[in-house]
Amino acid sequence: MNPGDKATGTPAPRLAVIGETMINIGESGIQTRPAGDSAQLAIAAAGTGESVQVCLATALGDDPLSDSAVRALGDAGVQTTFIQRLPGELPAIAVDSGASTGPMTWRSGTAIRRMFPVHRGYLRELTTCDSIALTATSIALLTDAGRKTLLQLIRDFRNKGKRVALLLGPCPTLWSESESIRELDRCLSACSIVFAHRRDLDTVFGALAGDAAIDALHSRGITEVVTWNSLGQVLISNGQHRTAFISLHPINRTVLAGRYLGHQLAGHEAETALEYALADE
Repeated sequence: MNPGDKATGTPAPRLAVIGETMINIGESGIQTRPAGDSAQLAIAAAGTGESVQVCLATALGDDPLSDSAVRALGDAGVQTTFIQRLPGELPAIAVDSGASTGPMTWRSGTAIRRMFPVHRGYLRELTTCDSIALTATSIALLTDAGRKTLLQLIRDFRNKGKRVALLLGPCPTLWSESESIRELDRCLSACSIVFAHRRDLDTVFGALAGDAAIDALHSRGITEVVTWNSLGQVLISNGQHRTAFISLHPINRTVLAGRYLGHQLAGHEAETALEYALADE
């Protein structure tokens, strides 16, 4: 049963996270929890305990590994309505070798590359959600045609007065710096919320640093900006007011963004949602 107000029969607000689900393979074998920015963000949003629906819009194959990923997402409270199962395709894989450089990934020719374009009924149903979230990785993975479809989708969504959230982050192996600047610049014009480490803003704005980069985001119509640094200092800005927080724990960007969106979608004001997100364990 979908969460919601049982007294009135009102369905709970719904967040659609668009992007990749990866199969995570560690030293002990296949991990239960899926990897990938978007999957982790969706799991974090679903785990807030709020009465919200969280869906992951992604593409997987029709193989046993994809089956296990779908089951794991469902077990984590993520709705699988928008998961496309593409015959003959395979999921992306992340192998954690324990190296300091992070996991090795295989994405070439995987299902996520073919997520967009997709039939209009799928796109119409996505736009019935209350909020959409995507990551820089989501954009980098798609073909040119796929990016055009995604960009039009979030533009239409924002034009309806709904919220579009973007999590910036490094994806150096997926595209060149010039390509990332161009594509992210196009996407930012359709977003209302941006999450970013301070150094990630350098990718888009170059010489602009600190508060100047935040001002530049607001000048594009972005209403909320959440940034943080390596010292655990977190700042939320709505263009007029900026409130600083200190995180007592290392910041996981996908978890922070997911928790914030889950709490905000439940009706909490932005600062309260961020405070709750930082306090969640």
